[in-house]
Amino acid sequence: MKKYRLSWGEEQGLEQLPDNVVSLSINPFFSSSGRLEECGDVYWVFWLNDKGRVIGKVNRNIFYILAIDTKFNLYKH
Repeated sequence: MKKYRLSWGEEQGLEQLPDNVVSLSINPFFSSSGRLEECGDVYWVFWLNDKGRVIGKVNRNIFYILAIDTKFNLYKH
């Protein structure tokens, strides 16, 4: 599993995770629109300090927010 992380200290930073490590239900409209395929096979995650994590996908210069993980249970860290 490849994992990339840019960090600015504890509970801050930006991560790139493979699809298979994130437990997330994708909205069917997002999938059927073709946008999911255009984004590739990784999730991008940025931290909101100890308040949560924002999980999404990137397509060129667009960041699609797919989940806000305030319980820190969508992937093991």
